[in-house]
Amino acid sequence: DDAVIGYEKGAMLFNEVYKLMGKDDFFKAIRLFNKNFTGKVALWEDIIATFEIYSEETKLNLPMKRVFNQWLYETELPTILLDKDDISVEGNKLELGIVQDLEYYAQVPVKITTDKETKIIPVIIDKDHNETTCEISGDLISIEVDPEFDVLRKLYSFEKPYTFNKTLSEDITVILPNKDDKKVAEEFVGLLKQSGYNVNSVSCNNLDSFNWQERSIIVIGSTKSNSFIDKYLKGAYPEIIKSITADELVLNREGNNEFSLKNNLLMVNFSHPENTERSVALITYKELGDVKQLRRLFHYMGNSLLLLKQSKMGRPLLNLEVFPAEPKDNPLKYKTE
Repeated sequence: DDAVIGYEKGAMLFNEVYKLMGKDDFFKAIRLFNKNFTGKVALWEDIIATFEIYSEETKLNLPMKRVFNQWLYETELPTILLDKDDISVEGNKLELGIVQDLEYYAQVPVKITTDKETKIIPVIIDKDHNETTCEISGDLISIEVDPEFDVLRKLYSFEKPYTFNKTLSEDITVILPNKDDKKVAEEFVGLLKQSGYNVNSVSCNNLDSFNWQERSIIVIGSTKSNSFIDKYLKGAYPEIIKSITADELVLNREGNNEFSLKNNLLMVNFSHPENTERSVALITYKELGDVKQLRRLFHYMGNSLLLLKQSKMGRPLLNLEVFPAEPKDNPLKYKTE
């Protein structure tokens, strides 16, 4: 248990402490701990005590025991939001409020943009409702709380990328291509069932009698062999995708945007075309010899958009994250009208 906390959660814990103390004081406290415990067995309590002593002696006045204990022993993470009813500007003074559902002690970066400047201010939160004041130059345009994900907090659903694992975590319907390209897709359905997934399948030519709208879906085949792709998915592609044809993938971004599907395998996970509570995994290609290529996807469960070369194992040709659309009423952002 100590190893799990130390190696997996410890990095974020110390990042939180680092932000509160500042670089110089943080590393001085680390050096003090190293001096006192080199060659000895040390517990988390020893680390906490060292930081407490350092904070007291240097007049930092930080509740180090509270900070460490909340990250070490609490099982929940705080949900943070911007109180949009508690934003006011008088002259060059901006007042704003940040709300959390737990009473954690943490430092939250807030990005403030005006027509004359953009700056990030640190805001200490230690209770359910927290107010702060800062000076700004110019007219306020926007406020963003934790824009770079610096805080160890509970993420909103729109902040989490779509993944193959997320698609598979629900009841799944596989939309099969037509008979000319059906065998490999059916074999993949068999693999999913063997792995314990709750999955059924239906041909793209027989959708009328099947309620696929309530389930997460996996769509297999090319735009030529599976009519579902152009009929239902084309208008639901994430913003990063400009088009998908039987021959290529074209992205909406700068630089290299065109990727051939010849001898390649593309998987992209995104929002279900008719049910925002569900997701879809599109697995498409120009040609596919056997199910071995689809089996490779089980090694990429945490990926959103992936392009693999069929003839060569190794690193993907393309690997991008796909996020849900940001809601208009983002709880972490405020924009003036």
